Amino acid sequence: MSDEPYDEVRKMQEEMDRMFARYFGTPSKNRYVVPARARGSGAPVQKVRRAVSDIYETESNIVAMFELPGIDKKDIELNVTEQAVEVKVKKKHEKEVNKQGFYRYESGSRSFYRALPLPSKVMPEKVQAEYKEGVLKVEMPKQKSKEQKKKKIEIS
Repeated sequence: MSDEPYDEVRKMQEEMDRMFARYFGTPSKNRYVVPARARGSGAPVQKVRRAVSDIYETESNIVAMFELPGIDKKDIELNVTEQAVEVKVKKKHEKEVNKQGFYRYESGSRSFYRALPLPSKVMPEKVQAEYKEGVLKVEMPKQKSKEQKKKKIEIS
């Protein structure tokens, strides 16, 4: 039995892998992604960190965790509704050095946005959030489930 058809499929797969790696970049093992250049823009390729988030449910709370290393607490905007939690981060930095015969100006920004739907309704007015060692922990008390009223409907 010949492997010839499989060889052709394997070659096509390798070529597709090369094309996707060239266009989308290749993820590395440490959660960094190298995005592809915008077509024809000539913009340099930079590493961009993917932010990690997690959500879990306890008996009385829903807890959301967001990994935001290197971010100051003042740069974090947290919004909670009955059905979702939203985190926005925008951090800008500027540095200017002006010495005799030497001038350098650097600027940059980091941003992060994540909105997570919640598995059950929460009470936004009782939410507690803590930011410690680069991790934002948001504890949201669940709404007490109200007994649903039941009405029998006559079918005509």
